[in-house]
Amino acid sequence: MRRGQALIIILLILAVITTIGLSVASRSVTEVSTSVTSDEGTRALSAAESGVEYALSMGSGGVNSDIGYTVTVESQNSSAQVILTDKLKAGEIGTVFLAPHSSNGMLDTTSTYNGNKFNVCWGKSGTPNDNSAPAIEVDLYYFEENVYKISRLAYDPNSSRITSSNNNFSTLSSGFNISSDCPSGSAFAFGTQIGLNANGFGVSTNNLLFLQIRPFYNGDVAHVVGVKNGTGGGGDSFPAQGTIITSTGTAGVSTKKVQVLQTYGAPYSIFTSAVFSGSDLVK
Repeated sequence: MRRGQALIIILLILAVITTIGLSVASRSVTEVSTSVTSDEGTRALSAAESGVEYALSMGSGGVNSDIGYTVTVESQNSSAQVILTDKLKAGEIGTVFLAPHSSNGMLDTTSTYNGNKFNVCWGKSGTPNDNSAPAIEVDLYYFEENVYKISRLAYDPNSSRITSSNNNFSTLSSGFNISSDCPSGSAFAFGTQIGLNANGFGVSTNNLLFLQIRPFYNGDVAHVVGVKNGTGGGGDSFPAQGTIITSTGTAGVSTKKVQVLQTYGAPYSIFTSAVFSGSDLVK
């Protein structure tokens, strides 16, 4: 009855050892495959970023098979709304172009935003309307009778601050609906509508250049800022605010895509400070 027991035990031990060996080998293969995939993903992302750097420096797209990227540069589509890429702290300035850029980088004043009012929205949703609530200054730059001009307005959501500090800011327009009148894609705390006529900027020309928006009172707390056409019509669109760079990098079986918006250059913030006045200016 005991004959052959040693052979059976040896076979069982070999089976266990084989199972353990196969498990270890399988795990090793999986780890190697994961490591290779991770390494290829990192190299693909680096290649895509290299493509973006190339486009930013050269101003055009291209293909580099050695590094492994394909990059394209195209103008951003016009839109009925603009949300600034960077959030703004107190005193910082954001620019929204109202005239398109020509191929040489200059503003084309013959074809500009054709609406007669703007909806300007700002502040993170849920921001309390207290002394730290951001107010805004909106400067409209335009071209009229061969002269570059500026019209400046300022709005404060805190009406008591207007009264107590006598800052000469205007109160927000009544009946403004934050949820429907502000740009989609972000939640805002405050908003107002600004016309081009006598009730707003007092501008009758169509040769608009750009808006510059600057918040106040919010200190180092950065807030989102957006602008939407005031009519709700699709025809009143803002021109492209920059060019879209799309770069695809490949390494092995991994593919990574990086997309950035390169905004057009705007006047330095000191320019607005240098021409500041309590009334409109002609320069």
